Amino acid sequence: MDLKTYLRDEIDWELPFPAEEYADRRKRVRAAMAKAGVDVLMLCRFPDMNWLTGYDMILPHLRNPATLVVRADSDETLFFDAAAHATIVALVPEIRDAVFFDHGPMAEPADFEIMASELAARGLAGGTIGLQFWGWGPHPSVVEALAEKLRAKGANVVDASLLVETQRLYKSPREQEVMRQAAAHG
Repeated sequence: MDLKTYLRDEIDWELPFPAEEYADRRKRVRAAMAKAGVDVLMLCRFPDMNWLTGYDMILPHLRNPATLVVRADSDETLFFDAAAHATIVALVPEIRDAVFFDHGPMAEPADFEIMASELAARGLAGGTIGLQFWGWGPHPSVVEALAEKLRAKGANVVDASLLVETQRLYKSPREQEVMRQAAAHG
């Protein structure tokens, strides 16, 4: 299923921050990944995905297959999600490459093999892959099922649960301004 980016011309709202802010955030995360020895980071927690791309899902579920893949060596990202969410994914300018599962919004066991195989096909499964094993997001058994498939493709899987969250602690000048505005109106 293609990413229908033409839909972006139809929306009448903007992301909370400009593209440069999201790019800077991803740059900070890539630096943290390099420092931690993580080649690929697979994010399944919605606050972290939102912070890096502006993707906003109002109904996260413990079995939602949405995952943002961040590479340490490039600003190219990859997004996995159910076909049921294809339109909302297409509306986010910071998501440029996506793989959709041909089913409803709940993860299925075959999704993990698809994800691992897609990473392997792109040459991304042989290094160290960081996953978010704990926190508000998919159930740990879902993350562990993905980890097993990645290990079978040759990945060294590590816990990177706090990698993005640690970067989110430090607010950019734009974030500080939004917080000031919110406080003034709150």
